[in-house]
Amino acid sequence: MTLIRKTRLLPYLVTCLILAGCDPAFESTAEQCAAFQDSAVVVAVDNSDPNVSPYTIPAGADSSSYLLYLQDILEAAQPGPTETLTTEQQDALNTIINKLDTDYDLGYDLVTGQVTQAANPLDYLEELISTVDPSRIVEAFRAAKQQIAEGIAANDGFCDYRNRNITIVDQDAIPLFFAELSLSYSPFTSLVQQSILITELKDDLVSSTQRATAPYIGFYQANPATFSTSGYTLPILRQALSNTTDQSENLTVDDGYDLKLGQIIFATQDAFCHEEVTDDDGVTTRADCADTVTTRVVRKEQCDGSDPDGENEVNKVGLRNFDLNTSLTGLKRIRLETDYVSEEVRIYVSEYNSAILDADDTTPIHDPTDCEIQAVLDDLADLTPGVGVSVTGIPDPGFDITYEEEEELDANGEIVLDANGNPVMVRAQDDDGNDIEIDPTPAITYTGVALPDRK
Repeated sequence: MTLIRKTRLLPYLVTCLILAGCDPAFESTAEQCAAFQDSAVVVAVDNSDPNVSPYTIPAGADSSSYLLYLQDILEAAQPGPTETLTTEQQDALNTIINKLDTDYDLGYDLVTGQVTQAANPLDYLEELISTVDPSRIVEAFRAAKQQIAEGIAANDGFCDYRNRNITIVDQDAIPLFFAELSLSYSPFTSLVQQSILITELKDDLVSSTQRATAPYIGFYQANPATFSTSGYTLPILRQALSNTTDQSENLTVDDGYDLKLGQIIFATQDAFCHEEVTDDDGVTTRADCADTVTTRVVRKEQCDGSDPDGENEVNKVGLRNFDLNTSLTGLKRIRLETDYVSEEVRIYVSEYNSAILDADDTTPIHDPTDCEIQAVLDDLADLTPGVGVSVTGIPDPGFDITYEEEEELDANGEIVLDANGNPVMVRAQDDDGNDIEIDPTPAITYTGVALPDRK
């Protein structure tokens, strides 16, 4: 996944600081905050009607109501009152909105440009955590927020709460999803953080590999001064991640109150047909992609089966991509960005997730496999014996931030040359010593709808 934000997604990593006390009954802040962790929480929903989602919740009506993850982004992305989109622009916007439902089952409804409701487990659970309806308040969630508030007031150590014992069940008490709620406060960063992770198998909550591919992940950072034990806490930064059921594609939502930008990012990876078959002699071979799968040409001979010491990836790399409209096709990444200040909506696209230069320093290899990367490194090592080598990445100026470059100078002000006599290029810097960034060029730009509360 690629975020264009200048602040990165912070890893949710909190280390508890245990404070010593003379009184045996003394409880440190960390101990108080960890109280009632893993208290059993069962959330019952009714999925008996196949035409009605059990996770339906209305859009927030005011600033104190729970705000759906995509509510502001989708409303700001609608064409402004004086803007008329071309057919291609409207098709692109429709494709993005439709993917949220067809590929990720988020259940967002828009009526005349306004989000009216969503129907997905992530929004549903987060709304339940923030509800002020006495008949729906879950005591374990209320107590967890109260513990964080007390940790903020004490301000003398890490405050960390985690509950992996949350189950969403249907009307027959059959588990539908398993969830983890994490809340923390750090006096060193002065940030409150909350994360929600929802999986279909309970064991996935404790597997680092499976956690990364969970159907739903939600995260926010908030100012401790505005953290609320009752109702919705307005975040500084809010992000969500979702993976399709076949793991072929992922969605990232990034809505920043700090940078005043909202983003929806889709990314897909090539499929590596990895079914392995071991014969009676213990020789393992990897199955080819099915005939229905479009594969790409292998870019290095070390990986096409012609090298007896290499690998054979022919017909094993299946292409995965999507179309945005009739002119923007075969894409690996799409990003819709709403600028709440300028009201500008920008859509960026890329035909690859990553790319490197071959050893000839000219030929690009898009979305290289591990074998192809190693082959390029081997070729570079042969060209420059005894010299450390690395692959050269190729950012996409239509999607990624790039950097202005200039010729490197030595201590005498002379241009530094490489082994081939070419000038060595380095990132140019401004007067404050910061790299000079070049924003990517959007494929589509138009004026969206103004949201006064987000300016």
